[in-house]
Amino acid sequence: VKKRGDNVSKVKENIKSDIAQYIQSLQEKREDAREEVPPTPKPVEETSSGGSLLPIVALALFALLMACIVFFYIRMWLPMDRKVHDLKGELKDTKNRLSDLADELHALKLDHSNLKSEKEELDNELRQLSRKQKSAPTEYESTSQPSKPANCDFYAGIPTNGSFEVRDSYKPGNSIYVLHTSGNSGTYELVQRDEVLRIVRKSRTSYIEPACNILSESEVFSNVKTEKPGRVCLDGDRWRIVEKASVRLV
Repeated sequence: VKKRGDNVSKVKENIKSDIAQYIQSLQEKREDAREEVPPTPKPVEETSSGGSLLPIVALALFALLMACIVFFYIRMWLPMDRKVHDLKGELKDTKNRLSDLADELHALKLDHSNLKSEKEELDNELRQLSRKQKSAPTEYESTSQPSKPANCDFYAGIPTNGSFEVRDSYKPGNSIYVLHTSGNSGTYELVQRDEVLRIVRKSRTSYIEPACNILSESEVFSNVKTEKPGRVCLDGDRWRIVEKASVRLV
């Protein structure tokens, strides 16, 4: 037993010796490795260089944003400002024009008022003249109208509504009848001229029948013979038919 215990103690001493040698060798290798490895760069410098770029990037983004805002203003708001300026100018011109029109309207109202006053004055003068004329009709008629001869001849066309509108002289193409008057009455007959016969032969119903009674029915005739003159009387400024003339178509 004693011998076995000595062997165990020797083994323990050997193990301790081996462990001490191993630890010493590791320390020597560690020191050798420190001497061979170069010093690593400090990370503080990378952090400081990377941090210095951040303000530059922020400034660039801010400049880009301002450029976009200016571009948007130029493209959108500047034309609108011009349009607003033009509209203000047009509104000012319109106001000036309306002011001028108001002045013109006022002047027209004054002119209308003056013309109305003048018209009233003229109407008063006309009424006064009319009263004076009515107060002395005989004197006015004797001084303004010349006296007609007792016996005179007039010429007329086709009668309308049973009366003739006469003229003092013969007018070719319009004078169909001749009136022999005395005072306010007279007689009438067709004008005995070739051109009158040519006119009445075109339509007896239009030129003969309104003023004459036809004694003979004939569609074809070359002359119109007055058997009995018609009678007329003065009615205002026209000569009204009292009795139609009697004619014969030959």
